[in-house]
Amino acid sequence: MQPVTASFRYHGMPATPAQLEVRHWDPSQRFMRAFQGLGMCWLAAVLAVLLPVLHWVLVPSLLIGGPVFAFMRYRERMTVLAARGPCPACGVEMSFALGQASRRRMMLRCDHCGRGITLEVAPPGA
Repeated sequence: MQPVTASFRYHGMPATPAQLEVRHWDPSQRFMRAFQGLGMCWLAAVLAVLLPVLHWVLVPSLLIGGPVFAFMRYRERMTVLAARGPCPACGVEMSFALGQASRRRMMLRCDHCGRGITLEVAPPGA
């Protein structure tokens, strides 16, 4: 498991360190997640056939969206489960339950001061 470096940033203030809780996915896990996502979308498409009028939109959307969703899940190498650290604007300790795919920059909001905070995740090996 590689350590992940991250920081909270707010315009005009020094960055503060962020501690992340992450989940790394190996290639076989990514494949299984993608396959499960595809299966869920296509199962929902089969069930949507039973909905009058809505099936004209839902079935094609789910059939096309399934491979797109599966591709997105396959590309996800790391999931950020939680982040915590001091707000760079007001200094209050923040804690976020995220559960989303890791991106270079993630927009968050401090619960105390309400300012928009950026969580910057350093690329692996940086």
